Amino acid sequence: MVFSRVRLGGSIEEIMSSLNRSIHTKVGARVFTAVGLAVLDVESRDLAFANAGLCEPLLRSGATIDYLGSPGDRFPLGAMREAAYQSRTIRLAPGDVVVMFTDGVPEARNRTGEQYGYDAPRVLLASLDVASMSAEDIKNAVVDDVCNCCDSRFSDDMTVVVIKHV
Repeated sequence: MVFSRVRLGGSIEEIMSSLNRSIHTKVGARVFTAVGLAVLDVESRDLAFANAGLCEPLLRSGATIDYLGSPGDRFPLGAMREAAYQSRTIRLAPGDVVVMFTDGVPEARNRTGEQYGYDAPRVLLASLDVASMSAEDIKNAVVDDVCNCCDSRFSDDMTVVVIKHV
């Protein structure tokens, strides 16, 4: 559905709202889907994104790490028929790193039931020498850290996407 709807064009807000109504109509309010939609303009270095139920992405710019909240509703798609999704746009500077991840990352648990945690990706990102790493290296470091912490045992899917401006 996402691919088909994106091909029709429109703003991120229009795409997210259209997908939300379609999912809500097709499956009902008890089934929903967490989705993050991002568009990177490689010429301007603008990253526009909207979030429907995912963890807030992280931006590392120099030594500063911030969570990137998006305005508007953040309900997973399908949860509320008339949710109003809005996008946020940031301009990436050379060396900036954006890390997006699903809740399978912070909610992964070790053998004693402790979660990896919602702040752990931020702490890890702060500890990495991202200047010498590719986006793939950074993604692998996040996945490896979760796997090491949680003994590679997962009860949920885990997706990690990294964007690095070089």
